[in-house]
Amino acid sequence: MTTIAKGLILGLLILVTMANGAFSQGFQGKYEIVLIGQVVNDQNSAPIKDQMVHISADSSYNLNFVYNKTLFTDGKGFFYDTISTDFLKGGLVISTKDYLNEKHDTTVYFRFKWSESNTLFANFELPLLDAQTGYQANFKYLCNPFNNNPFDFTFIDLTNSTDIVSWDWNFGDGHYSNQANPNHVYVNPGVYRVTLKVKIETTPGAKPIESSIERLVNVRLKSYYHLGGHVFAGYFPVSIDTGLVYLYKVGEKDIEPIDTANFNEDLGYYSFFQLIDGEYFVKADIPESSNLYMEYFPTYYSNELFWTEADTIFHNAPNFEYDIHLVPIPQNAFGLGSIGGTIHFDPSGKDSSPASDAEILLLDENGVPLTLVYSNEEGEFGFDDLELTSFKVFAEVTGKITDAINVILDEDNPEVTDIEIVISSNTVNGSVNGISDLEWGSGFGEVYPNPVSETASVQIVLSETTEIQIELYNATGQIVKQTTKTAFGGESTISIDLGSQKSGIYFLRISEGDGNIIKKFVKK
Repeated sequence: MTTIAKGLILGLLILVTMANGAFSQGFQGKYEIVLIGQVVNDQNSAPIKDQMVHISADSSYNLNFVYNKTLFTDGKGFFYDTISTDFLKGGLVISTKDYLNEKHDTTVYFRFKWSESNTLFANFELPLLDAQTGYQANFKYLCNPFNNNPFDFTFIDLTNSTDIVSWDWNFGDGHYSNQANPNHVYVNPGVYRVTLKVKIETTPGAKPIESSIERLVNVRLKSYYHLGGHVFAGYFPVSIDTGLVYLYKVGEKDIEPIDTANFNEDLGYYSFFQLIDGEYFVKADIPESSNLYMEYFPTYYSNELFWTEADTIFHNAPNFEYDIHLVPIPQNAFGLGSIGGTIHFDPSGKDSSPASDAEILLLDENGVPLTLVYSNEEGEFGFDDLELTSFKVFAEVTGKITDAINVILDEDNPEVTDIEIVISSNTVNGSVNGISDLEWGSGFGEVYPNPVSETASVQIVLSETTEIQIELYNATGQIVKQTTKTAFGGESTISIDLGSQKSGIYFLRISEGDGNIIKKFVKK
């Protein structure tokens, strides 16, 4: 595949509302892809009419998505296509050939996570034999030039003449300008036809030469960008093996899985396309089919094993430098001990089934990771050949606060095989021999009011006066506030000031000794 000669993806957006003068096509099927492109020559950007353009599915990105179509540009150099699909993501390769039969192509991607409609753009600048190099109106535009309004655009004249006597801009929404480089603020999102007409007076008093150009401009509420990086095992990228990368989106009320990508090609490279701007977690894992299985821990971007310690990606521009260096699993001493149990979803919730493929870490008494296993289809897990010493069992579930379970192995008790781990709506807790730290928190109410404006409160009932520790975590698992208070026996209220905290999801952890409870709430 040849290098794309100035064939650019001008933008990816979700088509929301078509205002007066905006381009639209009819809706068919469950999901709709609207593809728009323009072909111009590379000398003065004049549109190329009747240029053949071929559209095909990118099978390397989604093997099951199949599409092929050939189009021709209209008198203004535009081509359009509307594609219906049931796939949530995929890619389209758009290609054309110049007069030398040289192929020019580009790939655009769609994702139907946040909308039932995607509008994609694929524009080309081609060399032409005997291209007319006369005066041709031309312009470019800058979206959100002052970084405070995505509907704000600055238009810049690029006409190849210094003898322009007038500019006539039509912004496609019923507004106009006669300035050379105007600024315009749209009211509604959409795809607008923007036209520039110029008059050029090459000789004083002569009849002016008129020229015009039309382009499509994206006005959108949200921006979409690509994200990627390399996955390293030791000093080198994982390039001849197989692996997976998981993508999580930090939302207003939860952290949810968005997508999965492979990194077994192109020198251990992974990519996620057309992501809405926002906060993300990225995690790489080595599956059982890999030659590197059980040599490296699943690792988050910033080379951390726990999501509460990993860096979130603040994604607001295309970036393919989010490299992940997998953390190796150390060589551990062997012994006669074993630890096992089950992990399942909270039976009081909608899903009380076993949690299969859950990542269970074994830590030493200081919290240093030693090894890991994955639960089977019945939610069962086990660690064998362990030293007789103290351990912690930790279930790593992205987006949920986990309490490590303390386990002691000795000569009298070399096996502990009845650990029960429960994944609830916002926490992961466990018990050994039916004894749970959660019993200490049975007298704690929920956070109120929820959502919280300034102060979060929890009513508690304790059998005796005790010192309690209060920790406030944000949605990314970082401690943003902590304090110690005296809680008196009987009924009382614990309050924590949130006036300085921004809006979002928070976790309130209240603990005393080995006992603790975690409450989830929203700060508005």
